[in-house]
Amino acid sequence: MNHSSFIKPGIAAIALAILFPTYWLYFFGAGAHDFEAALATDMTSLSLSDLLFVVIGILEIYLYLSLRRVFKDQLNSSALSVSLLIMSTLVALMHLTVLFDVYLSLTQTSASAVEAVVSVVTVASIIIMVLYAMTAALFSIFVFINSSASLTLKGFAGLLLVAALLQMTVLFAFLALFLFPLALVMLSIYFLKEPQTVEVV
Repeated sequence: MNHSSFIKPGIAAIALAILFPTYWLYFFGAGAHDFEAALATDMTSLSLSDLLFVVIGILEIYLYLSLRRVFKDQLNSSALSVSLLIMSTLVALMHLTVLFDVYLSLTQTSASAVEAVVSVVTVASIIIMVLYAMTAALFSIFVFINSSASLTLKGFAGLLLVAALLQMTVLFAFLALFLFPLALVMLSIYFLKEPQTVEVV
């Protein structure tokens, strides 16, 4: 990877650190802090928040795939690589639920049908988030036990691990809204500083 290949994901991490909590705080605010209520409100109309949801998903997937390329070049860990691929896939599945927003917003659907779709998407979203959190926790552990991982990377992994554990509880998942952006800031530092230094050395 060349110098610009590190700069872009570094900037993407900073952007995601800002956009991620902004979207989710707005999302839960619209539904009175209730996930299903917020989802029902969001899915019955199309707005800029849906576009932001898609952008967040693209940025997150881009970051994980960029990190995977760095790991492939420097840490040579198949466990880390597979973990990041699974995380990317789960993020993609989560953000593809926006298609249900498009469907419900552009078609005449009965209240009972809307309620059924919202219930299915709610359950699916929770399952995806828990699976993502489990994979992210494993990824963090793999980083910790990798002797080649830097302190900055381990700092990112530590914050991600705590956020993942909170997300697995579902009940305290909202606390991850504050930890995940901090992890992203740490990741941006890693991208903007360390990969280039290691490559030059």
